[in-house]
Parts: sequence; structure tokens; C-alpha cells
Amino acid sequence: MKVFERVLKACIGKVIRVNYGRCSGSKCQVEGVLWAFDNLCVVVGVYNQKGEIIKLVVIKKNEVESIEITDRNSIKEIHDLIVNSFRGNDEY
Repeated sequence: MKVFERVLKACIGKVIRVNYGRCSGSKCQVEGVLWAFDNLCVVVGVYNQKGEIIKLVVIKKNEVESIEITDRNSIKEIHDLIVNSFRGNDEY
């Protein structure tokens, strides 16, 4: 499994910020919960302050420039999952 896929797999259900493509001369950005990904796209759910989903954003995977993990509580958990997967532990 490629590094990018390992990181995405660890981020499922976590709050992330995705920087991608171009919007009026600057980079586009969306922050929300990573719902799914495959070899073509990533799907991010955007929620309001009440916790209600307000939109789903589907981004072509080849347009993704970077993904930031913004949920402080998830950073350690995701770090540990990624490190374990690189050590040859394929359970994740």
C-alpha cells in the first residue's frame, strides 16, 4: 500500500483540511470529515456548528496537493496507526 493511501486510511472519520487545485488564482481548501477515498477521488463531509452535514465535497485525487489533520485529538492516534503500518504490521 502506498504512503498516501495509508495516511488516508488512518484519517477516515477524522477532521482534515484538503488543499487542492486552483480557485480564482489561489488554492482551493475544504475542511471536514474524510468519509471515503479510492484511486480516483476523496470525499469530505462538511458539517455546521450543530453537527449537521451541510455538503459533501468530492475531489479528484490527482488534484489533491496536501491533506492536513486538524483534529488535535486524532493526531496521536493517526500517528501511531501510520507508524505501525510502516513497521510491516499490515493489520491496518
